[in-house]
Amino acid sequence: MNPARHTLALLLLPLVARGGAATRVGDALSLPPWRVEAARLLSGLGSCVGPSSLTDLSRLGERASEGLATALDGAPGVMLLPSFGGFEPPRLSIRGSGIQSAPSSRGILMALDGLPLNQADGSFNAALFDPGLGDRLDVSRGYDAAADAPGVMGGVIDLVRDDPPAGGANMLSLQAGSWGYVRATAGGAWQGTGDGVRADAAVQRLDGYRAHSTQWREAFAASGRAGPLRWAVHGVSLAYDVPGPLTVAQAYAAPQSVSAEVLCDQPRREASLIQASLGMHRRIDAGVADFALGIAGGNDWFRQLAANGLSRSGGGDVVWSGSLVKRAHLGDLAHELRVATRGAVGGHGLRRYANQSGAQGALFADEALRASTVSTSVDDRLDLGGRVSLTVGASWLEARRLADSRLSGSGGTLIRWSDARVLGRTRLTWAPSTLATAYVAWEQSAEPPTFDDLVPVSGSAVAPTVRVNPLLTQTAGTWECGVRGSHGAIDWDLCLYRGLWYNEILRLADANGLPRGAVNAGPTRHEGAETTLRWRILRGPRRLRLETTAMWTRAVFLGDPVDGGRRLAGLPPHQGRIELGYDDDHGAFAAVACDWTAGRTLADHAGRLGYGGEAVTSFRLGRRWPLGWSVFVQVDNLFGRRWIASTAGVLDVARVPASTAVFLPGTGRSVTVGVARRL
Repeated sequence: MNPARHTLALLLLPLVARGGAATRVGDALSLPPWRVEAARLLSGLGSCVGPSSLTDLSRLGERASEGLATALDGAPGVMLLPSFGGFEPPRLSIRGSGIQSAPSSRGILMALDGLPLNQADGSFNAALFDPGLGDRLDVSRGYDAAADAPGVMGGVIDLVRDDPPAGGANMLSLQAGSWGYVRATAGGAWQGTGDGVRADAAVQRLDGYRAHSTQWREAFAASGRAGPLRWAVHGVSLAYDVPGPLTVAQAYAAPQSVSAEVLCDQPRREASLIQASLGMHRRIDAGVADFALGIAGGNDWFRQLAANGLSRSGGGDVVWSGSLVKRAHLGDLAHELRVATRGAVGGHGLRRYANQSGAQGALFADEALRASTVSTSVDDRLDLGGRVSLTVGASWLEARRLADSRLSGSGGTLIRWSDARVLGRTRLTWAPSTLATAYVAWEQSAEPPTFDDLVPVSGSAVAPTVRVNPLLTQTAGTWECGVRGSHGAIDWDLCLYRGLWYNEILRLADANGLPRGAVNAGPTRHEGAETTLRWRILRGPRRLRLETTAMWTRAVFLGDPVDGGRRLAGLPPHQGRIELGYDDDHGAFAAVACDWTAGRTLADHAGRLGYGGEAVTSFRLGRRWPLGWSVFVQVDNLFGRRWIASTAGVLDVARVPASTAVFLPGTGRSVTVGVARRL
């Protein structure tokens, strides 16, 4: 790779912000369709007209906050299926991307204030992401995701932390509940003359609903300003046991049990991550420039079931994110130009051992891994008049992967992989009023494989090995159209999409649970509908609201020689959430919610194994006082239903469905109480 041209573009972004006074438009510079907030260093520059969403986390301390599943439970377009409860990585997907990539995930860019948390090869561990340390979750998909993160097929989940407020602020919360759940969160902010510091920390522990499911996590984040610069440090350390899958009969009859293989192999994961960054935000004539550079390092120790062995890895990455947005007039047309760059370059060492009844066995792989994923994007929005605008954009995506073996007697390059391509997109937007927007868009997207895809574990549990798997980049062309708006007390958002995928990367296991690694599938089609409806029934100091999100998702093979036109496994056809809530800033608050799936979710592509839909209800009741104190009690799985939350993997074909163990039972009824104070 030649990253020099990307790095040069990155470094030039702050330099273009010279000369001239900043546009005087108050605290926020509005550049539709990108909204830039002057208070933030990394604005994200997400479109306010595309299929994106923003989740407010300010009240997260007033509900049972186990992890990403809690923060994203009402985000439209995000498919999140719990795994083992708590903060353990859920099956996370946007529009079908990455759904089959467990236990190390891909398909979505996880970011903190715009800087990638993914490793340079695109993989990530969602358990390292603690949303309780932030203020908002910004979720982008469709055109916005293609412009912001061209190297993933799903979208972007960005945890945003605000600058220290004037006068400072402090927060403390403590929660405890069933199955040994305890979480403590504390934060403080101090504001000086032109400078400020903010720090937050969280500790969480859970014994778990199932046997062998203990987990703990410690996380912190600190940030501040020193003149025009913004610095940030983020760290997390965790460990969790993996109770593993069951057969469908076991999942319903004895959901708290674990298999004999789990008792023997003792699967467990321990990981840590620390990232430090420095950035700058500058306003220029009719525009704004952002730049941030970070260094990340981490370790991962993962003892899986014997078929996958035990792995130890460690290393670091250099990550960056930068953008320039500027308005200009060329002739009679008003233009809004956005230039952005994002990338990660780094290296990791990986050792793999056999898992011999929970103990470290013989070394069977020792690899030096180096990766880079770099993109540069340009988007131009033209105001065509009549409240109609046209946006045209393109991205250059370049990715490289190099895996060298360091085993004595078998050293050398395992695989040297690279890909570079141009991805185009366009969007037509019509805003008939300030309260409604309609759009139609087409975008190309691409996603390079990760090292887990390229050099997977192979062989048997007794004699594991690795093999080289030279995959192609998966690509897609997607049409989407939608409308979003507000009328009186009602807000709505509807998006329809259909995409043709090529060389989709599917990570599979055989009928005995042994890893087959990843394969490039033939053409597939992903289509669906994403909807949100919010009704503010009562407004004022006492508020009553009804919120609902729903998704219909369908992914099918197109003329596959083996699977024909069958559905891809792993995706529930229908998923959603409905919540009725009451709020009083200085009084009682309450909410009743139902998370549901409908239709049969397949566990194998042959359609022989699957599970049905379910509805799980929760209830929350609490009270706030004027001095910032609040208390709550929450009951999850109110009716104590036995249900299947998701699957641990996806099979080609379940030859003996009744004895195939891939199902993860959902958590039983639990009660959580909490107290918080915010000043």
